[in-house]
Amino acid sequence: MGKSGLCLYKKEDASFRHTLFVWRAYNYLKAASNISAILKLADCYKRGIGCKADYSKAMEEYLHMAERTGRYWERYVDSIGTALYEIGNMYMNGLGVGIDLKKAHHYFKLAVKKGNLDAENALNNKKFRDFKI
Repeated sequence: MGKSGLCLYKKEDASFRHTLFVWRAYNYLKAASNISAILKLADCYKRGIGCKADYSKAMEEYLHMAERTGRYWERYVDSIGTALYEIGNMYMNGLGVGIDLKKAHHYFKLAVKKGNLDAENALNNKKFRDFKI
């Protein structure tokens, strides 16, 4: 994490100024509820891109996206499905939370309803094949 505590989304060939500009743009767009920006910030926190990995902040951003419902948000179904998949993945692998296969299964099923193929593959994982709720 930088001195200011900002998470920066940095491309390998980008200068620090450009990186800071990109982060500020994501942060600005996040304030306007821009789903793509929220997803990129969450990925930034989860993967430690430009900052130390912070799974709790990543989870917070993914949950912020996953809670979006209603007609307006239907156009963002792919991004919301990705957020639901990432939440399930974090529960399945214990990233920032305890391993909870029941919750992972729940979020993967929600992601599948949004058309996320990665979540569908995760549900076909050996861990979930015989999973009963």
